[in-house]
Amino acid sequence: MQGLSIRQLGIRFGRQAVIEGLDLEVEPGEFLVLLGPSGCGKSTLLHGIAGLVDVAAGQVLIDGRDMTAAEPADRGIGMVFQSYALYPTMTVERNLSFGVRAAGLPAAQVRDRVAQAAALLQLEPLLQRKPAQLSGGQRQRVAIGRALVRQAGIYLFDEPLSNLDAQLRAELRRELKLLHQRLGATMVYVTHDQAEALTLATRIVVMRAGRIEQIGSPAQVYAQPRNLFVAGFLGTPVINRIEGHLHTAPGGRRFVAPAFSLDLPSLELRASASDSQPATLALRAEHVQLREDGEFAARVQLVEPQGSHQVAWLDIGGASVSALVDSEPPLRAGDAVRVSIRREGVLLFDPATGLRLGKEKLSC
Repeated sequence: MQGLSIRQLGIRFGRQAVIEGLDLEVEPGEFLVLLGPSGCGKSTLLHGIAGLVDVAAGQVLIDGRDMTAAEPADRGIGMVFQSYALYPTMTVERNLSFGVRAAGLPAAQVRDRVAQAAALLQLEPLLQRKPAQLSGGQRQRVAIGRALVRQAGIYLFDEPLSNLDAQLRAELRRELKLLHQRLGATMVYVTHDQAEALTLATRIVVMRAGRIEQIGSPAQVYAQPRNLFVAGFLGTPVINRIEGHLHTAPGGRRFVAPAFSLDLPSLELRASASDSQPATLALRAEHVQLREDGEFAARVQLVEPQGSHQVAWLDIGGASVSALVDSEPPLRAGDAVRVSIRREGVLLFDPATGLRLGKEKLSC
């Protein structure tokens, strides 16, 4: 296992700065996921770590050694790309062994490494097939195996599951997580898919426009987003947002909006928060509950059946709010319901800066 340090990294394409002054520490053995929308710089950062793009400033340290100017082959990394990049005329066995054979590894070691990778990835029955005879998932497992055969200190994954259908993506997510558990290797994984990030990561790095917005465990970035961008990027359906004002009184705090008002007695704010200020209330669908004794009246606008549950879109005082509800009884558009809001799920943000107002997640 090897650690990775990124210090004040800068990457430019011509005159355009894609990444500037970025710092990041990857602990040995962790599965770090770089998450963000297209064009945020996550793949560029990965390619900078791998040495596939030139670094304009800063350092890339692998296992404490400065590898900023080193050639990709000298960095001790294994990399898996979105495209499988397999040699069509070679068998699976030859594809797996190509890199280490080219590096001059003794034949006995090559055989041992190929056998180990094939066993880990369940490729043993496929070793004599060629890529055209494989499914998409099998080809991607071969691409992953080719990286594993290098027995690298760090493995880099650049959106490796993007070309697969939903079922194959789910299957390979599980395989990658199990692979990480077995190997204990350091892995850095790029994706724009929040489900992949939440499923795979020990820590998530949320990026936007070449900057890091937040770093934390999947639970932290989901439940305690630093700003509205992070809150809105993670979660399905997208987090509910309602504009209003936050008022402070001797009895506690109260969020007031045209749609409804909500007492928040347990809310703790930073010292800079004023007695009355504009605020954006954000609330995930699982914290909106349909109850016969609910405090707010609502009307069902739309229902999205999801098998084990339903996503119900509700009109609460003119605000459209999503809720996750049981699949039974089925709801219909136009139904009148009553709704309660779980206070522990309430998040408040400054609409001017987008930053979260609360110190911590609310207690019940």
